[in-house]
Amino acid sequence: QSTGFPLVEIKSESGGEELLWSYAELLHWDRFHQETHAETLFGDLYIATQGRQEWQTCFPRAFRYVWIVFRNLRSPITILRLGFVRTSYPITQKASFECSDDRLNRVWQVSLDTLANAMAADAYVDSFRERAQWWGTGVIAPIRFNAYMGADLALARRGLRQAAQSQRTDGQIMANFPNRVHVPADSGERVGLVVPDISLQWVLTLWDYYWYSGDAAPLSEHWPALERRLAWYETKLDDNYLLRPIRDHWVFIDWKLLRRLNERAQTASLSFHKSTLRCRL
Repeated sequence: QSTGFPLVEIKSESGGEELLWSYAELLHWDRFHQETHAETLFGDLYIATQGRQEWQTCFPRAFRYVWIVFRNLRSPITILRLGFVRTSYPITQKASFECSDDRLNRVWQVSLDTLANAMAADAYVDSFRERAQWWGTGVIAPIRFNAYMGADLALARRGLRQAAQSQRTDGQIMANFPNRVHVPADSGERVGLVVPDISLQWVLTLWDYYWYSGDAAPLSEHWPALERRLAWYETKLDDNYLLRPIRDHWVFIDWKLLRRLNERAQTASLSFHKSTLRCRL
């Protein structure tokens, strides 16, 4: 898969031709297939002018396959160049891997390419879809894989700080940040997507960063935010120190919205909570 800015250089005799671009990560039965989910319906439209011209997307696209449909052709159009400008994070690779199994060697290279495609100004969940810095999936893997490669953890430090900056007064941390968080004038409280178990993974990421880098500065810097985050969870414990049902919140690890009053404590979320307490100690 490649991440970058598709471009085309053409020569049009009359102008007005439409170039419709679609992108896909795989083929279905050797045919182009674009996902129909609302969050993956990416495409571009370019309307040509008369003469020679070059066009490039304004936003990077991730793809393995590109499908271009030409419409409104009233006269010949010449394609002079078709390509893309690749964009990725400048990873400094210090570690290497090679063995007698070529399949494992390819897995290593695919992992490197995936990591580079999922890092830019932030470490994000994927390069094809929303390109958002989700702590549940988008940041933990890059931190660990960067550590395995001996690469820098600059984006990890930056992301940890950004997540702490998104913290609300009740201790909750935004599930992805920066995002479309807004602060109503009447309450002064940040409003955005909050997923309790994802914010616990932010606490675990603080420990991961320290474990792999030996740098305790982010732990010291964000310790007050960590304490506020865990204090919110302590209000959700029952007499047995188990989590009561956290209703009206999306539980990411179980991919579920809990609203039924008879739901019991969630094992996965409880495990996250106990792991964060171990990090705290």
